[in-house]
Amino acid sequence: MKSEAKVDLEKYGECSTCRCGRAAADTEVFLMAYKAWHLAAMEEHGYTDTSDGLVNRVARYLAKSPNDTIDTAEFRRACIACSVDPDSFTQSDLDQLQRKLNQIT
Repeated sequence: MKSEAKVDLEKYGECSTCRCGRAAADTEVFLMAYKAWHLAAMEEHGYTDTSDGLVNRVARYLAKSPNDTIDTAEFRRACIACSVDPDSFTQSDLDQLQRKLNQIT
């Protein structure tokens, strides 16, 4: 069974994902199909760049801290260690981070 992108390459001569316009002969497509539970597990453990994934990544890092309270400097260090922009967190993200920390600690 051919993937949808592979069929589009053969039929239309361009990538269906990004519509880069490359000819089918010049393009190689590597796709990996994930099931819904794979994606949920990846997000739960912070392996995705979705908002929830980034919050989970930082929460898992902070859960290893011996401190009971997290100050701003420690939060920023955790974000940087996790390749997350600390300034991108909204108040709802911080609330979600707090709930996640309460859940896993």
